[in-house]
Amino acid sequence: MKKRLVTALALMFGLGIGATAFAAANPFVDVPAKHWAYDAVNKLAKAGIVDGYGDGTFRGDRTMTRYEMAQIVAKAMARSDKADAETKATIDKLATEFSAEIENLGVRVAKLEKKSDNLRFDGNLRVRYINDAVSGTNGLVSSSKVEQARYRLGATAEVNDSWNVRAMFQGTTDFSNGDAGTTGTNDTKVTMPEMYAKGKLGQTDMTLGRWMQTSAGDLIFDEDSIDGVKFGFGNQLKATVYYGNLHYNELSTVNKDRVLGTELNWAANKNFNMFGSYNQIKSRNENGQVMMNGGTSGTGKNSINLYEVGAAYKFTPDWKLTGIYSKSNADEDASGYKVDLQYKAIDLQKAGTWQVAVGYWKTGLNSTYDSGAYTSRVGNSTVGYDGLKGWYIDGSYVPAKNIKFRTMYADYKGTTATDVKDKMYRAQVEFFF
Repeated sequence: MKKRLVTALALMFGLGIGATAFAAANPFVDVPAKHWAYDAVNKLAKAGIVDGYGDGTFRGDRTMTRYEMAQIVAKAMARSDKADAETKATIDKLATEFSAEIENLGVRVAKLEKKSDNLRFDGNLRVRYINDAVSGTNGLVSSSKVEQARYRLGATAEVNDSWNVRAMFQGTTDFSNGDAGTTGTNDTKVTMPEMYAKGKLGQTDMTLGRWMQTSAGDLIFDEDSIDGVKFGFGNQLKATVYYGNLHYNELSTVNKDRVLGTELNWAANKNFNMFGSYNQIKSRNENGQVMMNGGTSGTGKNSINLYEVGAAYKFTPDWKLTGIYSKSNADEDASGYKVDLQYKAIDLQKAGTWQVAVGYWKTGLNSTYDSGAYTSRVGNSTVGYDGLKGWYIDGSYVPAKNIKFRTMYADYKGTTATDVKDKMYRAQVEFFF
């Protein structure tokens, strides 16, 4: 019966077309007009277990084929959990009568099931609120409140046993830039931050197309799209090499710079790992300069070298300490670091799990291209933009499976203009599907 139920579900998905199309190539004979199956199916229809053909009608005014009857029985089998004992007995009797036809259709269904398994969908919706207040010696300099939603819809399809392709659409809307009647202020921006093929070349993993790159320590890149090629090697010691055109962030539609990068990650054991990355970023304009932090900080150089090194140590089952250092060859504001102490860890599959981290962060304007910092710079009308340093607390909670609530508070100040302070609060909820 279990096997028949699986076949029935597949039939509903793969064979939901009209009876006329079935009749055109029907290999089965008609069910006689006075056959008991008609009365049985009528009872199922009255009980709401089946609704007839794909157009929602039940055609009792004409003779059905065994092929068509098998389709209806398959639908009834798939909905048998809603039936009472007497109705289930009717479904079982029908399933026995048309078992050969259902099994025959199952050959076709198996092919459709295999093809449908090649394509998998995933998604994420994030809604967040950020309150960012910058102040100086003369009081409040600026304050911003951001209310934003972002969705991501991805699809991955299998090409063969070694290769698959993936594409992901993303849309964002900013609710804080005006009401719905203001043209363009909160229109959704739809982009495609990922569109690539990935597979094996011998023992090497290859990615070709556009993918989102986050650097090993999350200090240089944070989900920045790269159009190019990437190769991965190794197991316990993993190495990655990539080359392509770099976008500042996932919403950018203009290729700004070229990047040649490499990463290393060494998992010494289950509690300790070390990581690092090196990236050479070069302006696509021969006479241009590489701009950091979304174009707010000019390096004065046509090419910039950035690297980061770090390690993470889990010294008890619940406690983990992470330290990261980053640096570039810019003439000023070229270094940064981060120390993070985390307690517990969330599991999106388990409601009630939680984690909390406290840390200290210092980042110069030219030590990161696009860091994973919640705010990567402090600014006011006097100093323009400055790097930041300060502490933060960051917590996450899973109220239900595949739902994550996250909140953070940070107290920063400028790295050079130390009289400029930035207090930032952020709360967000994410739904994964």
